[in-house]
Amino acid sequence: MRFPADALCRLLDHGVPVVGANYTMRRPPFTPVSVHSFGDPMRRVYTEAESSGLEAVAATGMGCLLVSCEVLRAMKPPRFMIGYSPDDAEHMPEDLYFSRKLKDAGVTIYVDHDLSHEVRHLGVVEFEADHAVKTRDAMKAHA
Repeated sequence: MRFPADALCRLLDHGVPVVGANYTMRRPPFTPVSVHSFGDPMRRVYTEAESSGLEAVAATGMGCLLVSCEVLRAMKPPRFMIGYSPDDAEHMPEDLYFSRKLKDAGVTIYVDHDLSHEVRHLGVVEFEADHAVKTRDAMKAHA
């Protein structure tokens, strides 16, 4: 991950227990890691060019995520693991598992769209939030 040097300070300034950045997955189709809902299909949260401020989400990736120690201490282990979702009949990655545990504990997850514009997910190229928006728009155009 690549993020600005002041990312931690910016996340701390929000004063919420769980906040992070929305970034794009590294493989096609390029979609954002943040979602508004679980299930099939997940409703993705797009960081558009005009997106700003905080937005509550159901789940997000942990590549740039701040979680308060109080939240972690209050959670029963295991906090992180690859889980199984009987509702979806499939395994879920550790970030979705963790997000569901937060939801079950009544903790709201936020993404900072302003910071999200500056975060890059490193791979073959530096993936940015705009990759997901352009991929979505291109898929709509070809539908």
